[in-house]
Amino acid sequence: MYRLETEVLTPTGLHAGPARQFVQLARRYPCEVKILFRGREYDAKSMIGVLGAGINRHDRIRIVCKGQGEEELCRALADLVRQDMNAFQVQQMQKQTENQPPQA
Repeated sequence: MYRLETEVLTPTGLHAGPARQFVQLARRYPCEVKILFRGREYDAKSMIGVLGAGINRHDRIRIVCKGQGEEELCRALADLVRQDMNAFQVQQMQKQTENQPPQA
């Protein structure tokens, strides 16, 4: 099990677009992922769970991952909520471009 506490710095917290990206990233890994916030536990692979948490900018959350890739996922999710989503999207697009073969 790997745990990481972080402050949410995305402009809108974990609502709408940021929540979608958070859940999509969490679903890429086979491990179990939870968000601990205000004494409650939320499923980080569920849009309803993440949106239902009502996490706003500057709130502190704990991300708990258990299973294969737990540390990598925990760190990636923490990085995601600590930055501007536009910057994160650019990084993801760059990674995808680097992994594609050159076009003729």
